[in-house]
Amino acid sequence: MDHLAEQLNTVQRDVKHILDLLTEGKKKVTTALNAPSCSNEAVVGDMAYGVSIPAISLMEAETSSDNRQALARNLLDALLPKSIQAISSSYGSKGKKPLDSSILKAIRSHCFLKYPSKEMKQDWGRIVKVLTDKCRDQARKSTESDQGINSDETIINSDIFDER
Repeated sequence: MDHLAEQLNTVQRDVKHILDLLTEGKKKVTTALNAPSCSNEAVVGDMAYGVSIPAISLMEAETSSDNRQALARNLLDALLPKSIQAISSSYGSKGKKPLDSSILKAIRSHCFLKYPSKEMKQDWGRIVKVLTDKCRDQARKSTESDQGINSDETIINSDIFDER
């Protein structure tokens, strides 16, 4: 048991060092390691929700976010593939499946741990809208790619236009 605790402490020190390097000039981020497995998994939000991702993915989500909404979007990308996002919405509506409630609770918990708020209910409403918009955007992109449309490009064929 002492060997396991020592190994966990070593991993935690390494992750802390990496976090310190990555967050230079930004808020320090906290990452809870998933102790039972001693893997490089990090818990998202409260451990009670049982949601974890690779520690490096959590670090990337945190360091590339400067507010709650950005963190929520980045966590959604880290937690769910785009194909699942495309068929989902935050709570399920208009034929979309609801996002897993544990994932939503973990995102909420993590966002408010990193960026505390006095108006959590209103702020959570804004985050839910951001997550639903992200899912809708993924659905649109998925539909466009299925149809061979690239929304990032505009191709103009000069033969189509008649210059009379």
